[in-house]
Parts: sequence; structure tokens; C-alpha cells
Amino acid sequence: MIKKITFRDEVKKELLKAMFKGDLIPGQRVSLPSISKKLEVSVTPVREALTQLSESGIVSYIPNRGFIVTELNEEEAIELYEAISILESSALLLSTYSSEDLQKLEHCQNAFSTAKTKGTRVKRDMAFHQQLIAPFSNSLIKKMIDDLRVRLFFYELEYMAYDELNIASNAGHEKILLELKRGDLQSAAHGLKENWTISINNITSQMNIQE
Repeated sequence: MIKKITFRDEVKKELLKAMFKGDLIPGQRVSLPSISKKLEVSVTPVREALTQLSESGIVSYIPNRGFIVTELNEEEAIELYEAISILESSALLLSTYSSEDLQKLEHCQNAFSTAKTKGTRVKRDMAFHQQLIAPFSNSLIKKMIDDLRVRLFFYELEYMAYDELNIASNAGHEKILLELKRGDLQSAAHGLKENWTISINNITSQMNIQE
């Protein structure tokens, strides 16, 4: 039973955990009563949490059906990755990295490089990218990036499922970190854009194969 404080935020965390574990997958209907019963809260905070998640696009509301975990599609994937690539690279260029920032980023990368499961890889990949823009001071843009990252979650799960693609992502992180240590923000930003480009190219390729 979760503590009955800030119900909506706690329920949202629980829903994201369920998605992370694969208990909720794209295309699946989200049952308000069953979640309410499981978490021992009323239906209201569950509905509020789902409404908030719908603003990020991770769930969708369909009349007469209710809330559905949004299905993946190539057009959205391309737009999402283009958006986060532009915003993250801009944030990087406008940041100043201290030695402590770089140490934290290197720690995130080391954790990512040793991840064994796709779920862990996604979590640690997100941690790397969050730390990458940690020195950036614009909280509004950070919030926009965080919202995009939530929706990218399922695409990243698909991407990180393939070891060869994970190797490419790992190499991209190493390149970004190296350029930041050199103080070359332009090259680091270029490497970041390349990293996102590799991601979207591989994801759309896999989506086409699965069709």
C-alpha cells in the first residue's frame, strides 16, 4: 500500500514502474478500477495521474474505451527524436561543465556500459542524458526534455533490446564525454546529435522489419 500523500504523483510513479517492468505495454487498456484497487487509492488520483501522463503522450484517452498506453509509430518516433536532439544539444552548448559535473557524467556512463538487461540499460541511458544537461539552468526547457524522455521510454526499450545497437549507443556516450573533457562543446553537441540519429535510424529500421 502506498502512503496516501500526494496521491497523483505517487500513482504516476507506480504506473511508470509498471510500464518499466512490462506490466503495461503499448496498446494496452489501463483499467482505473484495477489500478485503484491494487494501489489502495480512489479512482480520482489514478485518473489525474493518467491525465498527466496523457499530456506527455505516453497514454492516450479514447472515448468509450478509456486510457490506452499509446502505441508506437514511426512518424511520432522521428518527431520525438528530432525534438529531443535539438533541445538536448542546445542545452549542452549553453552549459558550463565543472570537473564534478564530468565525474558524475562519467559515473553514469560507466554504469550504462555495464548494464546487463534492456530495462537497466534504458534506465541508465536516461540517467546519462539527464546528467548531461544537469548544468543547464533553464528549468522550462529541462521540463520539456523530461516530458519527451517519458514518451521516448517505450522506443528506448525497443532500441536497447539489441546488443549491437547498445554498443553503438555506448560508443556515442564515450565520444560525448571525451569532447566535454576536452572543453569542445561544439564537437560534444555534434556527437550528441549523432547519438540520437543512430537511435532513430535503428528504431525505424526495426519497426519496418517487424511490419
